[in-house]
Amino acid sequence: MFSDATSFVIDFEGCAYGVSARRIFEHMMLGQINPFSRLVSSVQSPREAAEVIDLISGHPDSYSLTGLTLSALYDGTFAKKILGDDEGAVRGSAEQATVKALVAEVVASAKTYTARRATRNSPLPLLPPGTRDDPFGVPFLRSRLRDYLSTQLNTKAKAPQWIGTLNNLASKGLRNEELQRSGVLDFLDAKDPNDQPLTGQALAQSVDFSALRVSIMANINEARTQLRFESTPEKTLARIKGGAKPQHGQKRQLCLFDRVMGYRIEQLDHASLWGQERHWQAITFDGRILRNPETRRALFDSIEKAVVRAQAHARMVMPKLMAAQNWVDWSWTGGENYREWLITLPFYAVSYFSSHFDVRNVLSHVRCDVREGPAGEKILMLHEVQSDWMQNARRDFQDRGKGEDVFDEAPFINEWPALTLKLMLLHAAHLGVDAIAWTRGAHQVSRYHGLGKEGLKELYDRTLPREAKRMLKPFGVISEALEVYVPDNFKIRRLESGFEVRDSEDEIMGIAASFEEARALLPDGAHEQLYVVHGVRLSPATRVAILEKGFTVWG
Repeated sequence: MFSDATSFVIDFEGCAYGVSARRIFEHMMLGQINPFSRLVSSVQSPREAAEVIDLISGHPDSYSLTGLTLSALYDGTFAKKILGDDEGAVRGSAEQATVKALVAEVVASAKTYTARRATRNSPLPLLPPGTRDDPFGVPFLRSRLRDYLSTQLNTKAKAPQWIGTLNNLASKGLRNEELQRSGVLDFLDAKDPNDQPLTGQALAQSVDFSALRVSIMANINEARTQLRFESTPEKTLARIKGGAKPQHGQKRQLCLFDRVMGYRIEQLDHASLWGQERHWQAITFDGRILRNPETRRALFDSIEKAVVRAQAHARMVMPKLMAAQNWVDWSWTGGENYREWLITLPFYAVSYFSSHFDVRNVLSHVRCDVREGPAGEKILMLHEVQSDWMQNARRDFQDRGKGEDVFDEAPFINEWPALTLKLMLLHAAHLGVDAIAWTRGAHQVSRYHGLGKEGLKELYDRTLPREAKRMLKPFGVISEALEVYVPDNFKIRRLESGFEVRDSEDEIMGIAASFEEARALLPDGAHEQLYVVHGVRLSPATRVAILEKGFTVWG
């Protein structure tokens, strides 16, 4: 597989182009959506690998997608139209040895990924998968413009009249960014004013938000320990594939077994030139003996070494994926199902790279968990809502003296807090929780020791409550103060093998298999405080209504 994030972008010499395998890398290694029509499992040759490698323009650290793949460049498909006079130089650069090496690495990585692909313990998605009919690739997200045009399918008007109508809608609530990004104005500008009248259906078909399709991915890590070995009662030993014929007097005994993955550790007593000996062997789910990499023999001189070998093999062929906790220490302890959700724009041409996550075009990220309120209600608690991209973009625009017309470089620059909250409301409704809440600005200021004080208070105390009030008004729901429990003198932290409980002195009280069992291990005198937070209550009827109606992306 790819070794690191710098190994899959190549800058061509002599022209402002290059190639990038970042998007297919993110799909294989990080669980991002596959932005290509070809499945990774079908990538078996250099020609097929070229279909999942992007041709890019600009510097490797700040590039844009050209809309071409390496395969399209080879075939000449739209290459001349997009590259113009640079086509020859780009085509020649694509033949260099480093590009061929990248293609070969994609082929090898695709085969490895296909062989080891697994989603054992992988976090559930934020929402059900979208369909082709979802304009932004996510269910329950609508376009206000498309909604309007769907009511005007048989209406006929010439291009200038349609432009006037749409501009009038923009003055009545249709956001300028939605209109600009829809492609409708470009479609109308290309028409002769004296042409035949256009139907609303023709305009609806010209709406194209494909570059703004949203992908929401959980930040994930591969577990270091794949297998959960248990002692087992005596049972008939399974046949070993490819093993040597058992010696006379040899005795096998099952010691450890993983009930889910099927790996096992056996004790082997056998005779040798030096007398009776005891070794251990590690055996895979399909009955194959694993060799000791140090001795090249299929025997280990301790059960611990056999377990380490089995774990390493399982991690390679069937990785266990878990929700990452990279930034969990910047959250309150005591909640369950902690997640770091990344809201990304994988199809957007311009590339942005955050310092927090190794994923292209993270529009915003949310850290959250589920915890209790004073009446036992389940609350989806948002510990952080942040956009590195939009924060950096605003600074750049301020430095350059630009105003609000920044859509080409920073999508959703004014809309990202509302869009993020809409997605989390949909998630809360899908989960069936009783409320959604987010921290107060003061909590954030305390957490970050006063850094960005005014901006944090603006986002958490004013922007999010205002947007929640506006978008939930049609559902008869208001934003209000809620309370959540936060541990005062103990901590609960998720591990690969369960949940760890620590007391106020940071001493381990015990490790439990489930969150509920972990709470049963709480020390004497365990105490929680009720923190006042911003939030919205979600009755069963409200949850149903939200999932039925959804939200418009803008407005």
